[in-house]
Amino acid sequence: MTKQLQKQHQTVRDVELSYSIQGSGSPVLLIHGWPQTQDEWRHVVPLLTNDHTVITVSLPGIDGSGPSKEGYSKKELARYIHDLLVKLGHNKITVVGHDIGGQVAYAYSKQFPEEVEAVVIIDVPIPGLPGWEHERGKWPRWHFAFHQQKDLPEILVRNNVADYLNYFFKGLSYNKQAMNDAEVQPFIEAYSNETTLVAGFELYRAFDQDAEDNKNILPKLKMPVLAIAGEHSRMKGPVYGQLKEAAEQLIGAIAPNCSHYIPEENPEWLAKRIIKFIADKE
Repeated sequence: MTKQLQKQHQTVRDVELSYSIQGSGSPVLLIHGWPQTQDEWRHVVPLLTNDHTVITVSLPGIDGSGPSKEGYSKKELARYIHDLLVKLGHNKITVVGHDIGGQVAYAYSKQFPEEVEAVVIIDVPIPGLPGWEHERGKWPRWHFAFHQQKDLPEILVRNNVADYLNYFFKGLSYNKQAMNDAEVQPFIEAYSNETTLVAGFELYRAFDQDAEDNKNILPKLKMPVLAIAGEHSRMKGPVYGQLKEAAEQLIGAIAPNCSHYIPEENPEWLAKRIIKFIADKE
C-alpha cells in the first residue's frame, strides 16, 4: 500500500478515536466506508492539502478507534465525529463520505446543518430515503441482509477475512490495479481484528435504526450537496435519485474509469471535483 496516513488520537465521550489532520485552509472531513479504514483516503489527502485542512477519522470500533458506547447508528457515529471536530476547533466544515461513510455524512449534515457548509456523498444508498427498500434488496447487495444477522457473519468470516473482503474489493472495482493485493492488505489486516470485524457488521445491523432516523426528510438539506457515483457502479442512478428528494441544492457527478472504490480508483478526479465543488459554493 502507498504510505498510510499519520494517525493521532483523541478521546471523545470515553471513546478513543484515531484520526489524521494535515494541510491548511478551510476544513474538509473525509469519512471512510466498509470494509475500509481512514486509509482509503491516502491518495486523496495529499491532493487536497494545498487548499484545505484535511481531517480523516476511523469510525468507532474500526482500526485504532475504540468501540462505540452508544451503538452504531449513523446518527450516533456522526455525533462522535462532531465532538472530535469540536475538540480540534473546527465548526464550519465540508463533509465527504464514501460508502457507509456517505451515510454518516448525511446524518452529520442533518444533525448539524449550521456547521456543514457543503456535503459530498459517494456511491451509497441512504437508509430511510425514498427508494431505500428497493435498493437494499437489489442484487448484488445481498450482503446488506447477511451482515445484519446476529453473530452469523462473524462466525463465517473470521477465519476467511481475506477471501471475503477480496470478493468485494475485486468485484466492486473497475480499476483492478488500484485494489490489488498490496493495496488492500492493510484493510484485511484491520478487519482480521475481532473488534473491527464486529464493528464493521454493526454498521449494517444499525440500518433499521438509520432508516427510522432518516424517514423525515424535511427540512431538506439547505447546503450544497454533491452526489457522486462511479461510471461503472450500480449506484450511478440511485445515489442522485435518492438525494434529490432530500436536498435543495443537489449536483450530480459521475467519476470516470472507476466503479465503487472511487477514492482509490480515481483519486485525482475526485480531489479536483471536491476542490471545484467547494470553490463554486464559495
